[in-house]
Amino acid sequence: MLKSATARSKIVALGDLTERCCRPAVLCHGTFDLLHIGHVHHLRAAKAMGAWLVVTITADADINRGPGRPVFNEHQRAEMLAALDFVDAVSIVHDATALPAIAALRPDIYVKGIEYADTDITGNFKKEYDAVIAFGGRVEFTDEETHSSSVLLNRHFGVHDGDLAAYLGDFRSRIRLDDLVALLDRVKDYRVLMIGDSITDDYRYVSTMGKSSKEPIICVQEESCEEFAGGVHAAAKHVASFCKTVDIVTGSPTRKIRYIDKDYMRKLFEVYQASPDGGRNYLVAPVEEYDVVIVTDFGHGLVTPAMIDTLKQRAKFLAVNAQTNTGNHGFNLITRYGIGVDYICVDAPEARLALAERVDDSETLAGDLMDRIKCNNLVITNGKHGCIGHNAVEGFIRAPAFTKTVVDTVGAGDAFFAVTAPLAAAGATMEQIAFLGNAAGAIKVGILGHRSSVEKVALLKFAGTLLK
Repeated sequence: MLKSATARSKIVALGDLTERCCRPAVLCHGTFDLLHIGHVHHLRAAKAMGAWLVVTITADADINRGPGRPVFNEHQRAEMLAALDFVDAVSIVHDATALPAIAALRPDIYVKGIEYADTDITGNFKKEYDAVIAFGGRVEFTDEETHSSSVLLNRHFGVHDGDLAAYLGDFRSRIRLDDLVALLDRVKDYRVLMIGDSITDDYRYVSTMGKSSKEPIICVQEESCEEFAGGVHAAAKHVASFCKTVDIVTGSPTRKIRYIDKDYMRKLFEVYQASPDGGRNYLVAPVEEYDVVIVTDFGHGLVTPAMIDTLKQRAKFLAVNAQTNTGNHGFNLITRYGIGVDYICVDAPEARLALAERVDDSETLAGDLMDRIKCNNLVITNGKHGCIGHNAVEGFIRAPAFTKTVVDTVGAGDAFFAVTAPLAAAGATMEQIAFLGNAAGAIKVGILGHRSSVEKVALLKFAGTLLK
């Protein structure tokens, strides 16, 4: 079955597949993070359907399967598959779906496991199915012995550390993926009003030249730059993947220029270019017509006391994140919203500032803040330590961080808040909020700046892997 000596010669680029294939060509696609007997049976059965078997795998950068995944990189996974003697070619797909492979090969037969005949949580298989039919092919299912790479890795290979493994084991015993799918489905037709400061995030990538010869400063050479719509616009992009309508109320943008070492992707320093008028605006939107109003208050002057009073009086469900940053340190505390907010999400330093307390214990911090603001649902995020949530029914809910791989922390808390606010409005439990929020944050820290947002499909794939 294994012919390692010739394995690498089978690994080809997508564009070269049609030149090398015989017809009828069969295509299988997946992650194949841990090759197991179920994969062998599935692929052997697929090969029996045609003359030439192509197996394509998802590239590392496009895999959203939770912390530590993939365990094996794309080149290792490709070589392992190519070592199977009944596999004729292997290719790497730089996409979350098999669509590029289907377009390149135009397979006569596309083969999936029998589980896909009834389940398509992400909706990707429907897109693949339609593409195969459009190219004149057909879709078949194998009904072989099945296993799950994610189950095997999660349960037997120590992918997760002790605290996360214990948390997931307990969570799996009570919450099913179907429960989370149903929860997300409840908000798909929601109308959401986003209110918050507009920020332009300017990333300038530099190479360090060393110390100036005449002054005690570091000199850098600018190499390239990227510009992202941050602030309320970045938060709105997260929400847009989950809810039908997202409208924005904002003001003049503040520009944040970050200088980043291009070799190590570390931020060197930051420059603010604030709007001279604070970007203030009048709230003229019909607040009461929205299912949830989400306030991302970065403290740049948009949200006034009068606006806060109006929102508390008119909003069906009001969710607030009031941030402390360099431009407003100590002047934009969550306590200025008083009593009457339905869902609050802040980080631990912001909670400490609001209470003027140096409290390290998260439960004490959350309890004191709950006493002060009387909010029905409160979450305090705490970076690598995860989060703690509280409501009157469930009490305190702790959830550890889901990843240790961090590309950029900018916007991680915003992603947690933006994704979970509609869910809180839909009646999600605090346990569900903490789990999905941490998953959203884990996805976001893997994204540089605001190059992309947390999307529903990616979140479901991430959650689904953790729950196996």
